[in-house]
Amino acid sequence: MPKAVLGTTVLVSGFLKQIEGGVAYELLLRAKEGAFEQYISESILEELAEVLLRPGRIRRRYRYPDAAVVDFCQGLRRFASLVTDVPEVQIVRDPNDDMIVACGLAARAD
Repeated sequence: MPKAVLGTTVLVSGFLKQIEGGVAYELLLRAKEGAFEQYISESILEELAEVLLRPGRIRRRYRYPDAAVVDFCQGLRRFASLVTDVPEVQIVRDPNDDMIVACGLAARAD
């Protein structure tokens, strides 16, 4: 079965599109159904929660309670495999993307 690490942008989009659907949300559904193994790390979960809970453009455009973010992150913990031994890497220009690459390396993702 293929292994994948979804970036924070995809996870945010999947959260925001739960009601109306979309590609990111479909990816999350496929992972839940077992079409591929999804891997995640604590740093990815932390960034996801921080982005979704931060006051700003996203919160003004999409109205959702903080509890929905908590539920979403807990749902990810239930069906995604948590990678705990994540290496330190500095590969891409955005340090936040490094954690995605590091998780992928640790999970031996496809």
